[in-house]
Amino acid sequence: MKKTYRQRFTIVGLTMLLLIGSIVGVFFPAPGHIEAAPAKKEIEYESLSGAKAHPDKAALKFGPKPTAKTKTINEDAGTGKKIQKIVFYRGIEAVKTIEVNAQTYTGSETFGGEAFEVKSVENGSAGSWFAWQRGETTNPQWFAGNEGLTWERRGSPLPESQVGTEPINGKNYREFPGQEVLMTVKYGRTKPFISRVDGIDLQFRNDMIDTRSETIDRLNQEIPDGVNVKTLRNEDVEIESLGIVGKSDPNADAERIWAGREPRQTSGTTRSLDFAYITFSQTHNSNGKKYYVREHDNDPMVTYGSNGPRAQAMMFYFAAYNYTFKSQTFQYPDHYWVYTEDSGGSETEEPIEGCTIRNGRTMEGQKMTPESSAVIKADQRGSEMFDVLLGIPTSESLYGNVLANSYLHQYKYQEKLTTCVYEFTVTKTYNLTWFKEVPTKLPDGKPGPPDRVEQHDTKVVPYPIHIERYGSHWVVDKLGVYSVNQAVLQNYAFSGDQITITPSGYTPPNVSLTRKGKSVGAKGPGNWEESEDLTGNLSPPAIPNELDRYAAEGESKIGQVKVNNDKLTFNGQVLMDDAVIEKKTQEPKAVPDPQKISQDVLYSPNHTIPIIKTNRQSAASMGTITYTPLSANYNAVPGDTYPIGGINSVTVHTPVVNYSSATDDQAHNQKTTPNASRAAFILDRPFTIRIPTSGQHANYPGYGDRDYQKYFRAKQVRFPFDTYTADRSTFYPSQTWIDIPVSRLDTTFFLPVWVDEGDYTVEFRNIAENAPDVQPGQPDANLDLTYHVASDTVGVEVIGRLYDFHLTDIVDYNWELVFREQKGSPVHTGNTYWTGLSDLDGAPRGNASPFTLPILPGSNPLQGMKNVSVKTGYHVKFDLKTKGNMFGKTDGIRITPSFTFVSKDGKTKTPVDLYYHDDHRSFIQVGSEEDTVERYVILNERLRNVPEEELTDTARYKYDHDYTFAEVGGVSREMFVQDYIRRFTKLKTPVGGYDLLLLPEQVRTLIGPKTDLPASVDYSRANAAVQKWYGEYNLPVDPYVVAQGTNLAEYGRTHRGLTKRDPIFLRDGYIILNFNIESIRGGDLKRPHLQYMNAPLMNQWTLEGYKRSVKDSWGNSFNLRDGDIVFYNGDKSYKDDFQAQVPH
Repeated sequence: MKKTYRQRFTIVGLTMLLLIGSIVGVFFPAPGHIEAAPAKKEIEYESLSGAKAHPDKAALKFGPKPTAKTKTINEDAGTGKKIQKIVFYRGIEAVKTIEVNAQTYTGSETFGGEAFEVKSVENGSAGSWFAWQRGETTNPQWFAGNEGLTWERRGSPLPESQVGTEPINGKNYREFPGQEVLMTVKYGRTKPFISRVDGIDLQFRNDMIDTRSETIDRLNQEIPDGVNVKTLRNEDVEIESLGIVGKSDPNADAERIWAGREPRQTSGTTRSLDFAYITFSQTHNSNGKKYYVREHDNDPMVTYGSNGPRAQAMMFYFAAYNYTFKSQTFQYPDHYWVYTEDSGGSETEEPIEGCTIRNGRTMEGQKMTPESSAVIKADQRGSEMFDVLLGIPTSESLYGNVLANSYLHQYKYQEKLTTCVYEFTVTKTYNLTWFKEVPTKLPDGKPGPPDRVEQHDTKVVPYPIHIERYGSHWVVDKLGVYSVNQAVLQNYAFSGDQITITPSGYTPPNVSLTRKGKSVGAKGPGNWEESEDLTGNLSPPAIPNELDRYAAEGESKIGQVKVNNDKLTFNGQVLMDDAVIEKKTQEPKAVPDPQKISQDVLYSPNHTIPIIKTNRQSAASMGTITYTPLSANYNAVPGDTYPIGGINSVTVHTPVVNYSSATDDQAHNQKTTPNASRAAFILDRPFTIRIPTSGQHANYPGYGDRDYQKYFRAKQVRFPFDTYTADRSTFYPSQTWIDIPVSRLDTTFFLPVWVDEGDYTVEFRNIAENAPDVQPGQPDANLDLTYHVASDTVGVEVIGRLYDFHLTDIVDYNWELVFREQKGSPVHTGNTYWTGLSDLDGAPRGNASPFTLPILPGSNPLQGMKNVSVKTGYHVKFDLKTKGNMFGKTDGIRITPSFTFVSKDGKTKTPVDLYYHDDHRSFIQVGSEEDTVERYVILNERLRNVPEEELTDTARYKYDHDYTFAEVGGVSREMFVQDYIRRFTKLKTPVGGYDLLLLPEQVRTLIGPKTDLPASVDYSRANAAVQKWYGEYNLPVDPYVVAQGTNLAEYGRTHRGLTKRDPIFLRDGYIILNFNIESIRGGDLKRPHLQYMNAPLMNQWTLEGYKRSVKDSWGNSFNLRDGDIVFYNGDKSYKDDFQAQVPH
């Protein structure tokens, strides 16, 4: 049967409907078997495996070992559900599938990691340097320290014809060392390890890198190949501590590299990732830089040649390399998907009965790059005290500041197009009526008029109707908005090498998503029936075609598709409106792009640099920022962590300075020729050192000239001699490093008397709080941050004393009972006449008037003797002391007498010459060639009262130190002591004449300390450190006194001879005896050691309280000179007492 056009349309429409229904059925499973969306889970590994998320790419897992074991995985699909399978992924690659088909799964997995090579390139480019020094008398002329430790010579030096010579002071010196050397230098790894993963360069921390020996040794060959070690040519190499810069030698030849191990080390299961040793050879000839040797550490280096030739010179040679360090890291699976299925569920969009939905347009966009930046600087922000690129000390604090987009986003909107098809039938029954003429006969049989007979019929006509309605709405296919979660900044200077910054004052985007976007088709009218009577005439009525009519009626009965979008608001702005409207919704708006966060959001101050952080140059910085997904997100990837590039480095440099000094005890320095370049330390006296914590450091912000006490761990001093604390409560042996409280500026010590006189260098070191151990120091300040100690030295000179001169006896009978307990007795009263009322340091001695020098009328305390003076010819006994190295065989005391005549009223005073007669000659001038009288002293003489203890101690020292075994091998120590006391000390010792006394070692005793000595001190050396010298002197018996310079011979010639009564001779006054006292060391009479009263810097005679003006018993005033000791009566001599026969 032929089908009408409308019939064909209806069939096609139904076919399409069936087809669309089939397609919809594919995308929307039948109820009763719905597969739930799979769930993504992160893999966690056991800590021992070392696998962890990469700090810059948190979605990826890396570790140092070839395999890694996961923690136990526990999954439960829930009642009535089951886990189909679990699929493990490494990045986007599925590496393992476990078919589960059960409600639960429990287990752990061990995965092999995929190896990625990591490389740290261009390390060590700061270079190295080598210094030679040429000495004036050294052999060889050019020498360098640490030979055999860090370098060795290779072959013989080049001949002089190749290195050249320069004549200096009549001697030829090699211009250059001319030596090939082999050096081994340790270079730190300064650049990060990097590997390319999925097209991105990632930095790797040490804890993610394989340190196994076999790996490091295999990937880092010893022999340089131009890649693992590169020689840098003509690069600047700076010696910061000396202020000089040189160019690296292009001919230096790298011969070996040992990555992460000591040279030639083969043992050990692991290697370090932080250094490499490079052994290279270099010929040191004219290819270096030549300088003069500095006189002082603070002097600048001066290029050789600018001040003419000098024997002492230095040569510096420079080399620079960079090296590549290789290893590997392992990437492990990082996540898994759990696939489950359950017994029911519904989709947001189900096909509407009679309606089909298909995708239309899409609208999408994203801003998934943080556009981040960060700085690490010194607190406080905006007024940073330090420039961290140049240096910041430990115990100072840092801040981290990160700027980035305030959020990230990605979205995809999907337009949904709805088509609703309505197919129904209107069944129309037509009741037909028409007439049929039937012939009739009249009664007459004739045809009559036709009779109209009603005819009836029923026709049923179906009207198939096809109507379509269309709708358009938008749904969110994907929405990912990510708020700032945290930032991590990594730098060596931070505690734990990193800080985590969480947002402050930050409000995440307010996003709301309601997924109820849908379309609802109007209810169709369904089939209906109608009937109509149609009447015709003589034929059936025509049946009308009412399809259009019923189609129009169907249109009127079917409403439009009602549609609404998902609802999406962003920070109060409606991006997708869910209002229900007919046919077509409003198109959505794009998610706004983010603004930058303010500088206070990711700002974290006050991160103190721990004192365990040693100095490090330009420590590299890394950072990450993590964004976390909002709860409103739909069908979007989870949050991620992104690297922050371009972060500044930080130089940790804890400064210490050392500008130490010591007191110069000039007030007690008796040296004949003081050394102005050295501080004087006086034996048996306190001295003070000063260790300031302030001074000049590098001219960096925050450094400069200031106080650095805050950064000191310790201040120390080391003396090359024994010392005590000021109160002598604590003893420090020589070469002991002594801790000084950091806050203390000045510290006083006491110098023991047994320390040898001479030049010393006192060492000071100030140790930074972050010093890894006690290391060598850099002078003045640790400008070179490889140093953690600032050092200084002070040159000192230890000097002895010459002191305690006193007069102990006058062999004039008028004075006997002043010194003896009774006439004829050797027992001394204890009365002596001292220089003044003060001791060697100016403190009260305890004596009183009249027991001070000089001896003059009024000095005798005996009744009736007030006005007596000493008569010429009588000798006086005296002794004095020294401290220091005056215990040698050729040490002694030189006393130079001089004479002044003063009238008895003290008004006239004249320097004079003395003359005397002997048994054969007349008028012999004291001090002339004819003056040959010799004086002798017997040390152990009856009336000298030398204590036997002194004699015994002296004898023991002489036995132990002054004689060889060959000289005393057959004599016991005790026998020697007894013989020394009984015989040697009673021998006459020549000590000079009237014009000069030289007290030798035979009249010296040793009286140094013997008790309470530290165990390490040599007992005999301490006892020998203080000496006592005994002497005596008298004027000639009957001297002739003339004004100094008088030509007595000429006077006699012109006056027909000389008599005692000639007016040229001075009378009626006193002869003042004056002593100039000096110490002599080593028999050097031309250079006396110490002066008693004529030292350039002090006067010991004055310090002991000597008065330069005195009065005699008659009240006459006399002006004195230092060294005046006795007023001899110029008119009386011991001959006047001859008849008295006083045995004294």
